[in-house]
Amino acid sequence: MTAVTELPQILVIDDEMGPRESLRMLLKPNYQVHTADCVETGLKLLKEKQPDTIVMDIRMPGISGIEGLRQIREIDPHLSVIMLTGFGALETAKEALRLGANDYIAKPFDAHEMQQVINRNVERTRAHRTSENAAGEIKELNNRRKKNDWPRSARPLPSSFTILAIHSLLFGATSNCSRAVSKNLMRTKAPARSKN
Repeated sequence: MTAVTELPQILVIDDEMGPRESLRMLLKPNYQVHTADCVETGLKLLKEKQPDTIVMDIRMPGISGIEGLRQIREIDPHLSVIMLTGFGALETAKEALRLGANDYIAKPFDAHEMQQVINRNVERTRAHRTSENAAGEIKELNNRRKKNDWPRSARPLPSSFTILAIHSLLFGATSNCSRAVSKNLMRTKAPARSKN
């Protein structure tokens, strides 16, 4: 009996039904796709579903995609967000990148390019969550050891920093965090040996 792997989740936020439904049909075979026609509904789905990536239009009535991005970053600073931009909105797309979007794609989008960008961003989010979970588990185990739940002879587990360093080596220094880890690894000196 094989284990069922849960499909990654994508949240599409776009006030226009055409692009929203096109994305849903395009991504449906490989992802669980949730759709919202405005930022408010999208934020509710974000909290309920915890998607791996959000695809969001920049220009929408009411709360814009830019403001939506700010609110998403307050909820989850590491979630991958891809912004959709119409013709002539390149400056707005650049502003979105400055505010923390991971990518942007122009509308009308190319289906193959969209799938590649989404795949890359889903992997990015999942890799970050995996390293975060591992770091949390190791911290908890080390805390238990300090409280004498483990024998004194047991060696301490790697620190969160070590986990991030391993993540950086495996997935490359693609984020500020990974670059900082790589830089600090180079500065780290071996501890001095005590003389007996």
